[in-house]
Amino acid sequence: MSLSPGFVHSLCKILGCDSDDIEPTDTWVSLGADNLDVVEVMMELEESYDIQIDDDKFDSCLTIGDVANYVGSLVKVAKQ
Repeated sequence: MSLSPGFVHSLCKILGCDSDDIEPTDTWVSLGADNLDVVEVMMELEESYDIQIDDDKFDSCLTIGDVANYVGSLVKVAKQ
């Protein structure tokens, strides 16, 4: 699975990391993100993709790949 450049950009914008450092198997902890970072990423993704993210579903995502899949599913629904 590859992560979209826009998704990675949103993560790096908040986390201050290099896009080459982001892998689908990464976790928030492995990226050094704290709770505030995660909330800021969620808000950035909502704004970037014009979607509404469910907090519980977002919190249940274990990896960055899971987050990307969840956001991708919301974007597909929003475009219909």
